Amino acid sequence: VRMNVKFRKATVEDWEMILPLLEGTGLVRSLEVTRVLFEKFVNHSQHCIIVAEKNQNLVGYAWAQSYGLHLRTSDITTRLNDLFVLSEYRNQGIAKGLLESVISWAKENNVKYLQWQANKTSATFYKRLGYVSVPDPDPEHPFFELEF
Repeated sequence: VRMNVKFRKATVEDWEMILPLLEGTGLVRSLEVTRVLFEKFVNHSQHCIIVAEKNQNLVGYAWAQSYGLHLRTSDITTRLNDLFVLSEYRNQGIAKGLLESVISWAKENNVKYLQWQANKTSATFYKRLGYVSVPDPDPEHPFFELEF
């Protein structure tokens, strides 16, 4: 259903349009610090910020962060920190497209493990896509991991 939705890497120029999405997640401690970090992360090889653009507006984003090489195994673990779509654009395949974009980036960057935790609402979304959470000590926030 993703008609007219473009998925692309975020750029520094996206700041004004991505800010409401960042705030939509419920926690932005400092606008100044968040802006500095956003501008740093969009061009950093260990961060992947993908935006969903529809009619020249950003309607969702995903942010993944690579932890780089593991000392003993040299495997790369990446954490999906955020996956957010504005409520009026949900159930249109946009979150799935964002997740697919992050997975593509992870594979292109030789990531071994992509991990994330979900709240109960979003856990339903991931389970609908076929992902199964692993046993976790925090049942309020199921843990998911993909191995490539």
